[in-house]
Amino acid sequence: MPPWRQKKCIDLFVDTGVFVGRVLGHQGVVWVEMYDKLEFFRTYFAKASEKRVFLESLSSKLGKLPENVSILDLGCHDGALMERILSQNTDRLPRNLRIVGVDPSGEALKRFHERKLPPSISLETFAGTTESYLESCKESFDWVISSHSLYWSANLQEVLKAISDSARSGVVVFRGERGICEIQSEFSKLLGNPAERLYDSSDIENALSTVGVPFEKENHQTEIAIPDEKSKEFRWLASFFLQTNDESLSEAEFSRVHDFVRSRGNPFRHDVSFFWLGDARTKA
Repeated sequence: MPPWRQKKCIDLFVDTGVFVGRVLGHQGVVWVEMYDKLEFFRTYFAKASEKRVFLESLSSKLGKLPENVSILDLGCHDGALMERILSQNTDRLPRNLRIVGVDPSGEALKRFHERKLPPSISLETFAGTTESYLESCKESFDWVISSHSLYWSANLQEVLKAISDSARSGVVVFRGERGICEIQSEFSKLLGNPAERLYDSSDIENALSTVGVPFEKENHQTEIAIPDEKSKEFRWLASFFLQTNDESLSEAEFSRVHDFVRSRGNPFRHDVSFFWLGDARTKA
Protein backbone atom coordinates (compact mmCIF):
# COMPACT_ATOMS: atom_id res chain seq x y z
CA MET A 1 0.00 0.00 0.00
CA PRO A 2 1.42 3.45 -0.90
CA PRO A 3 2.54 5.46 2.16
CA TRP A 4 0.13 8.31 1.43
CA ARG A 5 -2.83 6.00 2.15
CA GLN A 6 -1.60 4.20 5.23
CA LYS A 7 -2.76 6.44 8.07
CA LYS A 8 -6.33 7.09 9.07
CA CYS A 9 -7.68 9.53 11.65
CA ILE A 10 -10.72 7.53 12.68
CA ASP A 11 -10.54 8.97 16.20
CA LEU A 12 -11.46 12.40 14.79
CA PHE A 13 -14.88 11.46 13.54
CA VAL A 14 -17.88 11.24 15.81
CA ASP A 15 -21.01 9.68 14.32
CA THR A 16 -24.00 11.83 15.26
CA GLY A 17 -26.44 9.88 13.11
CA VAL A 18 -26.79 12.81 10.71
CA PHE A 19 -23.30 13.85 9.84
CA VAL A 20 -19.86 12.90 11.04
CA GLY A 21 -17.72 15.46 12.77
CA ARG A 22 -17.54 17.95 15.57
CA VAL A 23 -16.94 21.67 15.96
CA LEU A 24 -13.64 22.43 17.64
CA GLY A 25 -13.06 25.51 19.74
CA HIS A 26 -11.73 28.37 17.60
CA GLN A 27 -11.51 32.14 17.92
CA GLY A 28 -13.66 32.53 14.81
CA VAL A 29 -16.57 30.34 15.94
CA VAL A 30 -18.85 33.44 15.92
CA TRP A 31 -18.95 33.47 12.12
CA VAL A 32 -20.08 29.86 11.70
CA GLU A 33 -23.70 31.06 11.59
CA MET A 34 -23.06 32.81 8.27
CA TYR A 35 -21.80 29.56 6.78
CA ASP A 36 -25.09 27.92 7.75
CA LYS A 37 -26.87 30.24 5.29
CA LEU A 38 -26.83 27.80 2.38
CA GLU A 39 -28.69 30.22 0.10
CA PHE A 40 -25.69 32.62 0.22
CA PHE A 41 -23.40 29.99 -1.26
CA ARG A 42 -25.94 28.69 -3.75
CA THR A 43 -26.44 32.21 -5.07
CA TYR A 44 -22.71 32.71 -5.54
CA PHE A 45 -22.39 29.30 -7.19
CA ALA A 46 -25.15 30.29 -9.64
CA LYS A 47 -23.88 33.80 -10.39
CA ALA A 48 -20.11 33.21 -10.63
CA SER A 49 -18.21 31.60 -13.51
CA GLU A 50 -15.31 30.64 -11.22
CA LYS A 51 -16.58 27.13 -10.43
CA ARG A 52 -16.97 26.24 -14.11
CA VAL A 53 -13.43 27.43 -14.81
CA PHE A 54 -12.07 25.41 -11.90
CA LEU A 55 -13.92 22.25 -12.95
CA GLU A 56 -12.40 22.48 -16.42
CA SER A 57 -8.88 22.93 -15.05
CA LEU A 58 -9.22 20.16 -12.48
CA SER A 59 -10.57 17.69 -15.02
CA SER A 60 -7.50 18.29 -17.17
CA LYS A 61 -5.28 17.45 -14.18
CA LEU A 62 -6.93 14.31 -12.84
CA GLY A 63 -5.60 11.90 -15.43
CA LYS A 64 -6.17 8.17 -14.97
CA LEU A 65 -7.08 7.39 -11.38
CA PRO A 66 -6.15 4.13 -9.57
CA GLU A 67 -8.81 1.79 -8.16
CA ASN A 68 -8.60 3.26 -4.66
CA VAL A 69 -8.48 7.04 -4.24
CA SER A 70 -8.76 9.38 -1.26
CA ILE A 71 -9.69 13.07 -1.48
CA LEU A 72 -9.51 15.69 1.26
CA ASP A 73 -11.91 18.54 0.47
CA LEU A 74 -11.00 21.57 2.60
CA GLY A 75 -13.80 24.14 2.60
CA CYS A 76 -16.24 21.61 1.14
CA HIS A 77 -19.35 23.43 2.45
CA ASP A 78 -22.49 21.55 1.28
CA GLY A 79 -20.68 19.41 -1.27
CA ALA A 80 -22.02 21.26 -4.33
CA LEU A 81 -18.58 21.62 -5.88
CA MET A 82 -17.56 18.04 -5.12
CA GLU A 83 -20.80 16.75 -6.61
CA ARG A 84 -20.03 18.70 -9.80
CA ILE A 85 -16.49 17.29 -9.86
CA LEU A 86 -17.84 13.75 -9.59
CA SER A 87 -20.58 14.20 -12.18
CA GLN A 88 -18.18 15.75 -14.67
CA ASN A 89 -15.74 12.85 -14.29
CA THR A 90 -18.05 9.83 -14.05
CA ASP A 91 -16.08 7.93 -16.67
CA ARG A 92 -12.93 8.00 -14.59
CA LEU A 93 -14.24 7.49 -11.05
CA PRO A 94 -12.24 4.83 -9.17
CA ARG A 95 -13.68 1.58 -7.86
CA ASN A 96 -13.39 2.91 -4.30
CA LEU A 97 -13.36 6.61 -3.49
CA ARG A 98 -13.03 7.99 0.03
CA ILE A 99 -13.87 11.67 0.52
CA VAL A 100 -13.18 13.61 3.70
CA GLY A 101 -14.93 16.99 3.76
CA VAL A 102 -13.92 19.76 6.17
CA ASP A 103 -16.04 22.84 6.83
CA PRO A 104 -17.03 25.00 9.83
CA SER A 105 -20.75 24.67 9.10
CA GLY A 106 -22.60 21.69 10.51
CA GLU A 107 -25.68 22.61 8.46
CA ALA A 108 -23.68 22.55 5.24
CA LEU A 109 -22.11 19.19 6.13
CA LYS A 110 -25.54 17.76 6.86
CA ARG A 111 -26.61 18.80 3.36
CA PHE A 112 -23.46 17.17 1.94
CA HIS A 113 -24.51 13.85 3.49
CA GLU A 114 -27.98 14.20 1.95
CA ARG A 115 -26.56 14.27 -1.57
CA LYS A 116 -27.03 11.08 -3.59
CA LEU A 117 -23.45 9.99 -4.15
CA PRO A 118 -22.54 6.78 -6.01
CA PRO A 119 -22.38 3.71 -3.72
CA SER A 120 -18.64 3.35 -4.41
CA ILE A 121 -18.02 6.61 -2.51
CA SER A 122 -17.57 6.79 1.25
CA LEU A 123 -18.03 10.23 2.79
CA GLU A 124 -16.70 11.44 6.14
CA THR A 125 -16.99 15.03 7.32
CA PHE A 126 -15.29 17.11 9.96
CA ALA A 127 -16.93 20.27 11.35
CA GLY A 128 -14.12 22.71 11.97
CA THR A 129 -11.48 24.83 10.29
CA THR A 130 -8.79 23.68 7.88
CA GLU A 131 -6.21 24.35 10.59
CA SER A 132 -8.04 22.39 13.28
CA TYR A 133 -8.33 19.39 10.98
CA LEU A 134 -4.71 19.44 9.80
CA GLU A 135 -3.42 19.93 13.34
CA SER A 136 -5.40 16.92 14.52
CA CYS A 137 -4.86 14.64 11.56
CA LYS A 138 -1.55 13.84 9.86
CA GLU A 139 -3.11 11.54 7.28
CA SER A 140 -2.13 11.85 3.61
CA PHE A 141 -4.42 11.83 0.58
CA ASP A 142 -4.17 11.20 -3.14
CA TRP A 143 -5.78 14.61 -3.71
CA VAL A 144 -6.22 17.63 -1.44
CA ILE A 145 -8.51 20.41 -2.67
CA SER A 146 -8.47 23.64 -0.66
CA SER A 147 -11.10 25.94 -2.13
CA HIS A 148 -11.19 29.36 -0.48
CA SER A 149 -10.57 27.88 2.97
CA LEU A 150 -7.57 29.92 4.17
CA TYR A 151 -8.70 33.56 4.33
CA TRP A 152 -8.60 33.65 8.13
CA SER A 153 -5.49 31.50 8.67
CA ALA A 154 -3.16 32.97 11.28
CA ASN A 155 -0.12 31.32 9.70
CA LEU A 156 -0.34 30.75 5.95
CA GLN A 157 3.13 29.25 5.73
CA GLU A 158 2.33 26.61 8.33
CA VAL A 159 -1.04 25.60 6.92
CA LEU A 160 0.18 25.50 3.32
CA LYS A 161 3.11 23.31 4.33
CA ALA A 162 0.65 20.98 6.09
CA ILE A 163 -1.55 20.85 2.97
CA SER A 164 1.48 20.07 0.80
CA ASP A 165 2.63 17.35 3.21
CA SER A 166 -0.85 15.78 3.07
CA ALA A 167 -1.20 15.78 -0.71
CA ARG A 168 0.14 13.48 -3.36
CA SER A 169 -1.60 15.93 -5.72
CA GLY A 170 -3.26 19.13 -4.59
CA VAL A 171 -4.68 22.51 -5.47
CA VAL A 172 -5.27 25.70 -3.50
CA VAL A 173 -7.94 27.99 -4.97
CA PHE A 174 -7.64 31.64 -3.96
CA ARG A 175 -8.93 35.08 -4.92
CA GLY A 176 -6.80 37.61 -6.76
CA GLU A 177 -6.55 41.31 -5.93
CA ARG A 178 -9.38 42.27 -8.27
CA GLY A 179 -12.91 41.23 -7.42
CA ILE A 180 -14.26 40.17 -4.03
CA CYS A 181 -11.03 41.33 -2.37
CA GLU A 182 -11.79 44.87 -3.59
CA ILE A 183 -15.25 44.73 -2.02
CA GLN A 184 -13.92 43.45 1.29
CA SER A 185 -11.18 46.09 1.40
CA GLU A 186 -13.63 48.89 0.57
CA PHE A 187 -16.16 47.74 3.19
CA SER A 188 -13.81 46.23 5.76
CA LYS A 189 -15.80 47.80 8.62
CA LEU A 190 -18.84 45.77 7.57
CA LEU A 191 -17.08 42.40 7.54
CA GLY A 192 -18.79 39.96 9.86
CA ASN A 193 -15.83 37.62 10.22
CA PRO A 194 -13.43 38.89 12.92
CA ALA A 195 -10.72 36.53 11.71
CA GLU A 196 -10.70 37.81 8.10
CA ARG A 197 -7.15 38.81 7.10
CA LEU A 198 -7.83 40.14 3.59
CA TYR A 199 -5.35 37.80 1.92
CA ASP A 200 -5.14 37.54 -1.84
CA SER A 201 -3.36 35.13 -4.16
CA SER A 202 -0.04 36.99 -3.85
CA ASP A 203 0.02 36.02 -0.16
CA ILE A 204 -0.37 32.34 -1.08
CA GLU A 205 2.41 32.60 -3.65
CA ASN A 206 4.75 34.28 -1.15
CA ALA A 207 3.98 31.74 1.60
CA LEU A 208 4.53 28.73 -0.67
CA SER A 209 7.82 30.19 -1.91
CA THR A 210 8.98 30.94 1.63
CA VAL A 211 8.45 27.37 2.86
CA GLY A 212 9.91 25.89 -0.32
CA VAL A 213 6.79 24.14 -1.60
CA PRO A 214 6.96 23.73 -5.41
CA PHE A 215 3.84 24.91 -7.22
CA GLU A 216 2.41 25.95 -10.56
CA LYS A 217 0.19 29.03 -10.56
CA GLU A 218 -2.73 29.32 -12.97
CA ASN A 219 -4.48 32.71 -13.17
CA HIS A 220 -8.01 33.29 -14.41
CA GLN A 221 -10.27 36.28 -14.93
CA THR A 222 -13.80 35.18 -14.02
CA GLU A 223 -17.13 36.97 -13.76
CA ILE A 224 -19.94 37.41 -11.24
CA ALA A 225 -23.38 38.43 -12.52
CA ILE A 226 -24.78 41.06 -10.14
CA PRO A 227 -28.56 40.86 -9.50
CA ASP A 228 -30.89 43.84 -9.09
CA GLU A 229 -30.23 45.87 -5.95
CA LYS A 230 -33.66 45.16 -4.43
CA SER A 231 -33.62 41.43 -5.07
CA LYS A 232 -33.09 38.86 -2.34
CA GLU A 233 -30.34 37.34 -4.50
CA PHE A 234 -28.32 40.54 -4.26
CA ARG A 235 -28.78 40.67 -0.48
CA TRP A 236 -27.50 37.09 -0.24
CA LEU A 237 -24.60 37.81 -2.58
CA ALA A 238 -23.55 40.96 -0.72
CA SER A 239 -23.75 39.10 2.58
CA PHE A 240 -21.58 36.34 1.10
CA PHE A 241 -19.01 38.94 -0.03
CA LEU A 242 -18.90 40.51 3.44
CA GLN A 243 -19.17 37.24 5.41
CA THR A 244 -22.09 38.44 7.47
CA ASN A 245 -25.81 37.84 7.89
CA ASP A 246 -28.19 39.76 5.65
CA GLU A 247 -30.00 40.93 8.79
CA SER A 248 -26.81 42.69 9.91
CA LEU A 249 -26.70 45.14 6.98
CA SER A 250 -28.95 48.19 6.64
CA GLU A 251 -30.67 49.18 3.40
CA ALA A 252 -28.19 52.06 3.05
CA GLU A 253 -25.26 49.65 3.41
CA PHE A 254 -26.70 47.27 0.82
CA SER A 255 -27.12 50.23 -1.51
CA ARG A 256 -23.52 51.36 -1.02
CA VAL A 257 -22.22 47.87 -1.75
CA HIS A 258 -24.41 47.61 -4.85
CA ASP A 259 -23.26 51.00 -6.18
CA PHE A 260 -19.61 50.07 -5.64
CA VAL A 261 -19.93 46.73 -7.39
CA ARG A 262 -21.99 48.04 -10.32
CA SER A 263 -19.53 50.93 -10.83
CA ARG A 264 -17.00 48.27 -11.84
CA GLY A 265 -19.28 46.72 -14.42
CA ASN A 266 -21.85 43.96 -14.64
CA PRO A 267 -20.80 41.20 -14.81
CA PHE A 268 -18.29 42.04 -12.11
CA ARG A 269 -14.71 40.97 -12.79
CA HIS A 270 -13.31 38.54 -10.21
CA ASP A 271 -9.76 37.22 -10.49
CA VAL A 272 -8.87 33.80 -9.11
CA SER A 273 -5.71 31.69 -8.99
CA PHE A 274 -5.18 27.93 -8.80
CA PHE A 275 -1.96 26.75 -7.14
CA TRP A 276 -1.22 23.19 -8.25
CA LEU A 277 0.87 21.12 -5.86
CA GLY A 278 2.67 17.77 -5.95
CA ASP A 279 1.98 15.52 -8.91
CA ALA A 280 -0.73 17.90 -10.15
CA ARG A 281 2.03 20.20 -11.41
CA THR A 282 2.85 17.77 -14.21
CA LYS A 283 -0.65 16.65 -15.29
CA ALA A 284 -1.77 19.67 -17.31
